[in-house]
Amino acid sequence: PDNVHFHNKLAEAFLDVGDQLRASQVISSSLELKPDQPELRETLETLKKFLSSYSVVPTPEASFLISNRDQVLRRYMSQGITFGKEEVDRAVLMISKLGASDWRPRSFVDIGANIGTHSIYASKAHGFERGMAIEVDEENFRVLRCNLILAGLDQRVSAVHCGLSAASGHS
Repeated sequence: PDNVHFHNKLAEAFLDVGDQLRASQVISSSLELKPDQPELRETLETLKKFLSSYSVVPTPEASFLISNRDQVLRRYMSQGITFGKEEVDRAVLMISKLGASDWRPRSFVDIGANIGTHSIYASKAHGFERGMAIEVDEENFRVLRCNLILAGLDQRVSAVHCGLSAASGHS
């Protein structure tokens, strides 16, 4: 049951709203398809296609879903190096020097979160209690949500699909 719930959350994070119910049905039935269930077979094929486009790469903090097209990030993280670690460590050090002696990380906002490497590292390595990861790109946002679920942080870090700018209006 826990495994089914986990897979349902991943399906919800990546698939379009119209496919979510079918994906949940596929996963809940342990991917046992009957010949009279063509719509479930179609959803399974969609999931297989999605999974074949990504690799799960483990790092010391968490495992990340990374596009097979992103050779640079995949190679970097396959070496066990968490992308964004230096930037997050430097920011936490600078903030701690400015704060009171009892300062501890509470909240962060990751603008341009991409697939969540900075957000997940900040939460896992520095113990931030909550965070907000903002990403405008649709595919990156879906992968961000999947990575937060994989890391067990989807309840602590909110993924927000929008863009931010210093200017008002739409582009």
